[in-house]
Amino acid sequence: MSFSTQRSFAIGMAAAAFLAVPRGASATDVGVNGHAFGLGLQLGAPSGITGKYYLGGRRNAIDFVVGGFLDTRAGFNNSLYLQGTYLWHPSTLVHDPAFDLDWYVGVGGFVWDLGVWTGAAGAHVPLGLAFDLNDPSVSQLQFYGEIALNVNVLPNGLGWYGIGLAIGGRYYF
Repeated sequence: MSFSTQRSFAIGMAAAAFLAVPRGASATDVGVNGHAFGLGLQLGAPSGITGKYYLGGRRNAIDFVVGGFLDTRAGFNNSLYLQGTYLWHPSTLVHDPAFDLDWYVGVGGFVWDLGVWTGAAGAHVPLGLAFDLNDPSVSQLQFYGEIALNVNVLPNGLGWYGIGLAIGGRYYF
């Protein structure tokens, strides 16, 4: 399977997963203060546009990143990085009237187009903290930080791996 076919397959699978999500939960028990979908920016490895959708509560979610890796010599080096991850939020570490601090762990995948000649795909396993603001004037904001293990699986089998650090923020609709 060519890399462009793999990339198209990954985008199609991510879209199908998003459209298959159940929509039955009430607004008070979903996501960030009643809002299930958030969109924002992530900085680090990788940097890009990020989104997160809570799956009918506060424990399970899917997220995505569309971006690239910052290269000090060539900007994003003409690379495209796509990532989709299932996230599980086992518990709230801090519940305060001003904010909630949850931890999460996840498993997912990535596709990385490194240009005309090369590409990679593999597993993405993050561990992170989500900081949800509870003040009514900013209650639709979430900030997060995570560390993630990325393990290359394609095109040459299990091989390259790396640790990514990222911080970001999302506004929930």
